[in-house]
Amino acid sequence: MSNDSHSSAAKAASRKAAEWSVLLNDDPEDAALLAEFEKWVNSDPLHRDSWERIQSTYTKIGGLEATTTGSWPERETLELAENLETSFEVSRWWKRGAGIGLAASIAFFFLLDIWVLNADFSTSTAEQSELTLEDGSLIALAPESALDVDFSESVRRVHLLRGDAYFEISRDEKRPFQVEAGGKRVTVLGTAFEVTHSGSSVVVSVFHGEVRVEDKEAESPRSENLLIGDRYSMSEDKPAVRSKVVPEDIASWRENMLVAQELPISEVVDALRGYHSGSILVSDSLSSQRVTGLFKLDEPIETLRGIALSHDATVKQLSPWIVIMSD
Repeated sequence: MSNDSHSSAAKAASRKAAEWSVLLNDDPEDAALLAEFEKWVNSDPLHRDSWERIQSTYTKIGGLEATTTGSWPERETLELAENLETSFEVSRWWKRGAGIGLAASIAFFFLLDIWVLNADFSTSTAEQSELTLEDGSLIALAPESALDVDFSESVRRVHLLRGDAYFEISRDEKRPFQVEAGGKRVTVLGTAFEVTHSGSSVVVSVFHGEVRVEDKEAESPRSENLLIGDRYSMSEDKPAVRSKVVPEDIASWRENMLVAQELPISEVVDALRGYHSGSILVSDSLSSQRVTGLFKLDEPIETLRGIALSHDATVKQLSPWIVIMSD
């Protein structure tokens, strides 16, 4: 199994373990639920490992105060909040008051993300970083992003393990520059572009120049050449989509801004999560509604309240960790 495939499987197991933790705490006497859990945890060593780590980590960090990831113990990252948001039906959180209390307690879990811990460069909540590589190429890392650098005599290769990065590549015809993320490869000689890697989704946007995108894990491997203003979105469960974007709007997070044009609220919230050291939950009925505008990323709560105001919705901050937006 490739590193990318193993990483995806590990993240899926972590998300499922987070879901099981909620379900079992919510109804620990349900015999059918326990039987289903035992079947899942015993079906794969990765499942048991994910379950044991989530329980062990919760015990270890139960007394930590709420703070940003930058001041947490070295080499630890908040992973569970993301798992809960992406793997569990949001509506379940507020079916009962106990569900919210449970969510608030479980949101403090930490999971060791091996790929992030081993990264050459990474950022924490609300942190951006600018890197200059040995060939003079520049990389800007968005919050909660991580990458590895692997240069050789024949190729300059970067692995985007998670998050968002903007690249300005020095031209070198003898050594192409490659970015690998989630089984996808972007190859360039000299250009500027953005790569976003979130879960199984990879999006490539070209600011100037030309890049070639290859999906190495597709059933029928294919490649696309992208030019200025091209955006190519790939995901495991959806067909690839090619679209156009205003070049100046690419990687607007470098200015702590998000340019949204008929963007689902769920995607705006995804962008805000990198600037909030906790969990942002959005009701299903609200997440699919679309917004257009220029949003400040470094003021996530105020941005959420502004969106809520225009959609007759409310934003409730239950703690420094838990924010709920619902209609």
